[in-house]
Amino acid sequence: CDGRDHDAPVTNKTHACFVSTCCITRIAGDPRMNVNVRVHDSYKMATVTTCARGALEFFVQIISSSIGTGARYRRSSIRKLFVTFPAFVTISLLTTGFIWRTSRLVDENWLVCSSSAALPDNGTLHIHTPKTGRTGNHIRFYRWALTEALSKSCHVVLPQRISTLEFQSSCNAFLNTRANVDADCGQRYTIDDYSGSRFKYLSSALSNHVYAALRQYTSSREITKKRRYAYGRPCPQRGYSMIQIRSGDTYRGTFSTGGDWQPARTYAQYAPFPTSYYVHAFTILLNSGRPVVVVCEDVLSLACSFFLKLEVVFPKQLQVRLSGSLMEDLWYFTCSAHVVASRGSFHESFNLHASQILHDFSDVQVHSCIGNKIMHFMVQNANLYAQNVTHVWKNNDLQRSLVDTAFKIDHIVCAM
Repeated sequence: CDGRDHDAPVTNKTHACFVSTCCITRIAGDPRMNVNVRVHDSYKMATVTTCARGALEFFVQIISSSIGTGARYRRSSIRKLFVTFPAFVTISLLTTGFIWRTSRLVDENWLVCSSSAALPDNGTLHIHTPKTGRTGNHIRFYRWALTEALSKSCHVVLPQRISTLEFQSSCNAFLNTRANVDADCGQRYTIDDYSGSRFKYLSSALSNHVYAALRQYTSSREITKKRRYAYGRPCPQRGYSMIQIRSGDTYRGTFSTGGDWQPARTYAQYAPFPTSYYVHAFTILLNSGRPVVVVCEDVLSLACSFFLKLEVVFPKQLQVRLSGSLMEDLWYFTCSAHVVASRGSFHESFNLHASQILHDFSDVQVHSCIGNKIMHFMVQNANLYAQNVTHVWKNNDLQRSLVDTAFKIDHIVCAM
């Protein structure tokens, strides 16, 4: 980085250590190095390894020089060892930490908030979404688009307004600091171009950068665990936990004049989770000492009806929010420390802060999982529920009865 060829072999490991530190310092600190910066993990590891080898060789030379010499010289060498050891260890640790810190800062700025007018049209992905649809599906699509931009080395422009919400982003255009001028990026995508399973499989290696960009897009910052912002608003100072219970089109229907239940058209793949899952999660959240807020679109859900009754028993610890504003509910969810999620994509729009713990459910027993999550699962009758409810949801009498059946539920805390 100073004009010399540092790829050539360097015999002096200490010199190589500080040369590498110099290069990364120049890269991180020079505003002109804002494009095409690459600090590879292999380079970082090689740099740290070089520093460690240099330190090791330094002390081996001191110890070797003291062997076989006179007692006076040996005492002098040992004294030198004890004097220089703390200083050298301190310098080595500070250098190694600085290398990792500066290179991490470079990586965190992979996608930088910019102006759409400043981005080249042929090097930018332009994302468009309809004015209707599910908020979670829209955010999931934006997450996919950001991943696509990173993997293709493109800039990206998201819609300035999230059409399903009363929210306008102040950061919807992102400059890719690793953009490739030869990349084919001048496409315009809609949510219909990517659907189904293509939403679900994203590169985990890029997820940190994607979520950092999503937090900028939604103005959801986390300065500390007690100082957070969600969709442009500061979060409440008092901690709380949330339970999201899906209702609406999942449970709609009418009773005939004879009293028979007649379900309306439903989505077969959106079978509700059992009420026992929400109750099990509620007991865990209750023990944490934080108040619990249950959000329901309406009272059609059997689980919502249960928690409305339970609210009478726990008036201080439990609050049920009915038919609230979508933007207000989303703000509460994003700010929450724990969120118990329902089936669907809505959690994509609020699971943004790294410290938030997401609760999820599985029909079958879970032995291991990864992420900042708690997985709940059935201990008994899992096949009964999966075959009669989960596989094809029709909202009929039998299925509604099974949803409200008292099942034994257990949970595991996922590994980070």
